[in-house]
Amino acid sequence: MHLSKKAAEEVLAWRWVVRLASALMPGRTCAVAYHDLREDEEWPNGLRVSVTEFKRHLMALSRVGTFVAPEDLESLEAGRTGLRLLLTFDDGYTSWVRSGIQIVASMGVPALFFLSTHNMTTGEPYWFDRVIASLTVRREEKLDLSDMGLGLYRFAWNDESRGWDRLHALLEDLKTVGNASEPRLAKILDRLDRLGGEEARALLARRRPLNCNEARKISGERLCRIGSHGHRHDILTRLSPGEIRSNLAGSKKILEELIGRPVTDVAYPNGAANSRVVEEAIATGYSRGFLATAGTWKPGADLYRIPRLLVNGYDSAARVVARLSILLVKSIRADAKRKALHREA
Repeated sequence: MHLSKKAAEEVLAWRWVVRLASALMPGRTCAVAYHDLREDEEWPNGLRVSVTEFKRHLMALSRVGTFVAPEDLESLEAGRTGLRLLLTFDDGYTSWVRSGIQIVASMGVPALFFLSTHNMTTGEPYWFDRVIASLTVRREEKLDLSDMGLGLYRFAWNDESRGWDRLHALLEDLKTVGNASEPRLAKILDRLDRLGGEEARALLARRRPLNCNEARKISGERLCRIGSHGHRHDILTRLSPGEIRSNLAGSKKILEELIGRPVTDVAYPNGAANSRVVEEAIATGYSRGFLATAGTWKPGADLYRIPRLLVNGYDSAARVVARLSILLVKSIRADAKRKALHREA
């Protein structure tokens, strides 16, 4: 597996930006987040990176930084001469077992897998996958949800990337409705299930959440770590303190009993975390919490608000490195602005 000549040249050009930024900000870590992997011939979307492209991503990232395990985040010894990278996955899919763990093992890359335990134990598909499956199998040109308090959505299936952007806009609007268990969103999901029918259900069966045995297999890999992604993938900021605690503690308990070791990392579903969520994460025994907003982390910074760069299913290896480089430049500017304000104060 090699990068194309053009991609290799682009990565090389951006590598100097990364090296300069790393020299100006020693000890920085950038966590990168993936969701599902797909076979190369399967239909893509923004949450599913092809196996071949994922390998290229890891190769390119390895050229600009050093991958570290989550327990090494606070140590300056790991990758101390340049940018440190932390590889993470969200939700929990069978593709991790079919392809993901073999790839990271063969390339010597530590990885942190965040699992939603309700979906793992029940096999229930994620609500957003239900939406994606129903709309993509039918190739619906439009979806009218004005009677549900939303609007009219139009799609562009002749352009995959553009089509995903419009589908992603719908998903973001649906998140404002509530969690999947809440009646209004549940009603919308039922409508989409009927729209997709058997064809959508068959697609969801192929892209099902991983099960308990598969989670144990991941945990048994030397370079792999297991973390929590909540129990029901609920947006935690919408829950009461008791519900947040039950969600986080329940997920942690299920995972620890399953793999026989402490679970110390949590990725907040949808990256949503306020002070109340963080307090409950601390109270239930997590050591680190991960967001879904781009940024860099340095030792001494908040361990319960660690930013992550979300990788899009349409990102090439060169684009991932370019996005990382731009993120580092923004971090330098933000640091400089904070220092200037501190001097003025």
